[in-house]
Amino acid sequence: FAQYATGFKPNFNLQPDGSELKPEVGAQLEIGQRFRLLESRMYVNASAYRIQRRNVTLSRPGGFFDQAGEIRSQGIEVKTEANWPAIYFTLGYGYTDAEFVDYVTTNNAGVRTVLSGNTRSRTPAHTFSYQAGRLWRNGLSLAVSGRRHGKQFLDDANTLSFDSYSLLNLAASYTRGWTTYSVNFSN
Repeated sequence: FAQYATGFKPNFNLQPDGSELKPEVGAQLEIGQRFRLLESRMYVNASAYRIQRRNVTLSRPGGFFDQAGEIRSQGIEVKTEANWPAIYFTLGYGYTDAEFVDYVTTNNAGVRTVLSGNTRSRTPAHTFSYQAGRLWRNGLSLAVSGRRHGKQFLDDANTLSFDSYSLLNLAASYTRGWTTYSVNFSN
C-alpha cells in the first residue's frame, strides 16, 4: 500500500500582545506491505513513513507560544501477528527519528536558542511491544503483554532525559457459560 496526505490546522491561539499565530500545515507519506504466512495464520505488516509539519505551535511559560518552522518524523514499523486455535501472539517494533528541522526560540530576555537538529521531546527512537496468550477448552485463559520504550528527552533542548522503561501486564480469566471471571495485573 501507499498513502499520501496533506493537512491544515487553523491556530486560534494568540500571543500575549494579541498577535495571531500561523496555521499548521503538513504532509505525510507512508508505504508498506502486508504478508500472509502459514496458511494465513500469521501476518507480517511492515511500513515506512515520513511526516513533515510546519508552524507547529509549542506552549511556553507566561502564556507565550513558539512556532517551530518545521518538524520531521520518519521511521519504520513492523508488526507480526499469529493465531492458532489455542495460542496467539503479537510482536511489534517501531523506530522513529523525530527532529526539529527549523526551530529557533527566543526567551523573555531576548536570548535566541537554536534547537534545529534536536530530537522532539517525549519521542523515543525505539519501541517494542508484545502479547501472547493461551486458551484452554475448559474456559481458562492466560495472557502476558508488555511494552518497552527507549530513552526520551524531556525538553526541546535535549538536556534532560530519562532512560528506557518497560511495562508488563498479566491476565488470567475463566469463562463458564455467559459469565467471565478475570484478574489483571499491570505495572
